[in-house]
Amino acid sequence: MNEPLHYGTWRKDEVGLPCFEGHFKGAAAIERPFVHGFSSGRLQVLVNRQGLVRLFTTEGGYTDLCANTFKARSGLYLELETGDDRHSLIHDDLAEKSAVRYGIGYATYAGVWRNGRGDALLIEQEFYTSPDRQPRMAARFCLKNLGTTPLSARVRLRSDVVPAGVSGPSPRVLHPAPGRLAWKEFHPGLGDFQVITDASFTACATEGVSLLLSSSLSLEPGASREIVAQVGYGSDNLLPSPSPTEARRAWAGRLGDLEFGTFAPWIRDEAIWSAGQLYSYEAWDASVGEHYLNLGGYGWIGFGAREVPETALAIAAHDPALALSCLRWMAKIQYVSGDIPHCHSFRRPAPGETLSTGHRESDNEIWFILACAEVVHATGSVDFLDEQLPFWEGESASVWEHLRRAMKWIFNGIGLGSHGLILIADGDWNDYLSFVGARGFGESMMNTGMACCALDRLIPLARARDPRFAKECEERLASLRAAATAAFDGRWFVRGYTDDGLPFGTLAEDRVFLNAQTWCVLGGCGTPAMRESAMRAVLEKCHSELGLTLMSRPYPCPPPVEISTCPIPAGEGENAGIWPQTVHWAIWALTELGWNDEALAVWERISLRNHARLHPEVPYGIFNGPDCYSSHHAGEREGWTQVEMLERAKFPPMNPMVAWQTFSLARVKTALSKNPHETAPSPAHRADPELTIRPTESLLRPTFDSPGVN
Repeated sequence: MNEPLHYGTWRKDEVGLPCFEGHFKGAAAIERPFVHGFSSGRLQVLVNRQGLVRLFTTEGGYTDLCANTFKARSGLYLELETGDDRHSLIHDDLAEKSAVRYGIGYATYAGVWRNGRGDALLIEQEFYTSPDRQPRMAARFCLKNLGTTPLSARVRLRSDVVPAGVSGPSPRVLHPAPGRLAWKEFHPGLGDFQVITDASFTACATEGVSLLLSSSLSLEPGASREIVAQVGYGSDNLLPSPSPTEARRAWAGRLGDLEFGTFAPWIRDEAIWSAGQLYSYEAWDASVGEHYLNLGGYGWIGFGAREVPETALAIAAHDPALALSCLRWMAKIQYVSGDIPHCHSFRRPAPGETLSTGHRESDNEIWFILACAEVVHATGSVDFLDEQLPFWEGESASVWEHLRRAMKWIFNGIGLGSHGLILIADGDWNDYLSFVGARGFGESMMNTGMACCALDRLIPLARARDPRFAKECEERLASLRAAATAAFDGRWFVRGYTDDGLPFGTLAEDRVFLNAQTWCVLGGCGTPAMRESAMRAVLEKCHSELGLTLMSRPYPCPPPVEISTCPIPAGEGENAGIWPQTVHWAIWALTELGWNDEALAVWERISLRNHARLHPEVPYGIFNGPDCYSSHHAGEREGWTQVEMLERAKFPPMNPMVAWQTFSLARVKTALSKNPHETAPSPAHRADPELTIRPTESLLRPTFDSPGVN
């Protein structure tokens, strides 16, 4: 597998899983931390190429355990005390830094410490978690004397801890024991913070924000000493941690159901790597008692809701238990009205209070219904629909009733516009379209196509348990599909309608939006010829060497006032940038058409490997990255990420970069297995089908008179 790239080499580790050996050199990399994440399912860990360790949890709301960056340097590290001198053994402080490896669930570092007097130690460090959902991180340190004389010193194990909401080093009630130091009730609801190692270590007085354990060190030339430690939290003592090898084997077991033997080795390895990376976002929410997959990046603090059912859908085939837990999480934050908040606030209602999201995002409920239906179909877990789960305000109902109320909210709380499409309200997935529905009349084709897809998957389940509701869903599906068909504009589906009833994303603009075409295909909107024409336009006009752009032409900056209030430059972010998750949805749509060669070609273009090959100097998008890339429309910034309005390079890693590779590749594999010797004719070899074309002029004519519409 040894595939060298500008910033490192892909290899296989000791248990056969992909890993990345970093060589983080070059001018563009000097200030980039190259952050890598992993998780136990309770405690989140972010490490960087310097060897610094950041610990945090979402257990009772986001809590950064190293929150004070001016005082806390790392969540776990060693220090060497020789005579009157003290030396940090953090990887970045070593005289020689020889190796950094990022693996699934771990990071390893190797380097050499020297003191200028002939003493030298080889320092090997590994930080890791096991997928055992324990609130801890483990570490292994190995110190080997490379010098020619014995070395006598003291080694100190340090953990810098300043949890959010707690200022300064006091009050700290410490509980020392041989090989253990605990900060009692260090944060409300999380119990004690604990640092544990072998019994040769004794507790020291704290220094600043550090908890300290110390042991004597005596090494003859060539001799070595191994130190095993762990940090974590909880009311009970931490359970003994597995060894690094045992933890890696556990990760290999968790990923063992993934099999992509028909594809090139690098494709298989990237899909497995991405699935392993996605587990670094598994977290625990004590407010609802569920494990879920967080968005990551800015989502760790913001607790975005929409991405949780998205990723549940993505992992259903290989991790049904976690997928169902994600859906329970979503159901439990849903309000009794059926509304699902854009962000999870953790605030329970006061007696007699009726909660409102305060923000009318228009797609959260669609994602919830679609993901529930897809996961149930993929896993056969029909009994899940009968589980009794509470709404956020406390009332309980079956999952099926949660879905019924979500459906009611879509059609009554959000509603339909005059063209029969679902309203965009304060925004659908593409929040750049912030002004399309500012007055409440704008409509979304993406929402409509997604809702058709969700209804199509839900109806078979409804027929078996709720015939009246099934009939209602069938009628709504037929109506939405008819409205989408009427909005087909010659070659593709329009993106929607503005508050003034005018279509955008039209043939006249020569602007095709990726998501509208993808979801109309997945939702069965229009005729087969229309769906093929729409995806042909996408492949032609949204083509990029890095995947597919979100739309074929960017808007000017600032954009038209009826479209957006966000002056995002061309080719960045939502203004015709490249969003990996949306590209993988398009791959899914291509497989539905039987265009398997095209689907695989797009998969390869959106891959981490391809990005690193085409833009070797970009210091992210290698093993994970931000949630979007800038496209060729951004000129010299192609392959980087949005910097204006929101500097996305601050937030990696984020799960959209790695959430969908396994899902879309599995769809390609399934499509190929149905007909392994031939695929549907390539779009390049198709004659233009006969289409029922609605003239652009008729689309441009407002069709309603509403208050406030000019």
